[in-house]
Amino acid sequence: MLVAVFMVVLLGFAALVIDLGALYMTRTELQAAADAAAMAGASGYLTDDGLIQDYYGLATIVSQRAEDIADLNETYLGSTHVAPGDILLGTHDFANPLSALDTSGINRLNAAAVTLRYDSSGLNGSIAYSFARLFGKFDSGITASATAAIDDRFAEYRVDSNGILSPLTIHEDTHAQMLQNGADEYAFAGGAAGTGSDGVREIKLFPWKLSGNGNGNGNGNGNGSTSTSDAGAGNFGTLNIGIGNQGTAQLEDQILYGVTPAQIAAEIGTENVVFYDDAGAAVTHNITGNPGLSAGLADSVEARIGDVIGYFLHRAVSGQGANTVYEVVGLRFGRIMHIDLTGNPNDKVLVVQ
Repeated sequence: MLVAVFMVVLLGFAALVIDLGALYMTRTELQAAADAAAMAGASGYLTDDGLIQDYYGLATIVSQRAEDIADLNETYLGSTHVAPGDILLGTHDFANPLSALDTSGINRLNAAAVTLRYDSSGLNGSIAYSFARLFGKFDSGITASATAAIDDRFAEYRVDSNGILSPLTIHEDTHAQMLQNGADEYAFAGGAAGTGSDGVREIKLFPWKLSGNGNGNGNGNGNGSTSTSDAGAGNFGTLNIGIGNQGTAQLEDQILYGVTPAQIAAEIGTENVVFYDDAGAAVTHNITGNPGLSAGLADSVEARIGDVIGYFLHRAVSGQGANTVYEVVGLRFGRIMHIDLTGNPNDKVLVVQ
């Protein structure tokens, strides 16, 4: 009788140690696999599809990389499979790291979330018990989730005399809209820019010459049309970096030969243009400038067609005309593909890719 009683106890401990041990060990393995799969998926944002935010191409790359790495990380003595619906693309808010992943698609995508599962209805099945079966418990399910993000914020740029940095600026919202929905009318091949599609969207730095009260709402759609919401001096302009409001000649030099380290230092106090400090806090720069693009700059821009330039992003704008002040918040790079500042205002354009 004692043997029979203690046998039940021993089997109970065996179920506790062996079955729950296997469960916790698999849970640890599953979390490691989820971490690796999420990081592999997030690496997809470093591809061309990630740069231009091609959602469908990006979703394919992220999913394939996450699935491949999950498969290489064995759990429960076998390969680990990921259900298609358990890989999510979204936006991680670095300013609020504990916030939920934004999967609305409104903001620029930068993160991959992966959930791995062991359950009776999933690709991996459930975790089968050995001794617990004696007590009516046959299996159990476990999950592990991980999110990885690419911090693609432009933190700092060290200016040198390579002729890349230009005094051009565009509102960050307008830039983001065109990056996602811009046209694909130009291609760079054989060392020259020309018309044709190459799968890369263009940014129209100056779809038209803007005028207005400089409200800087940034809602320009970049397609050559104007409306109450997208007209005004707040979307496009040139910056007076270290030259004051001296006119077209100085801006031409900066477009042709680049903004110099001395000019940047004279404007913001340092040759390095910083947009995030060591603590991750945003840094902005208020720089005077002029709305639109003067037709007198067309020749200098045309001389640089095919060259890569740096241009600024701004958020808020105050003043108007020669008294416009831009709140500069970022820097981007693109290749000049086309310029035309003649004719109808709706036909004036400077295109970069």
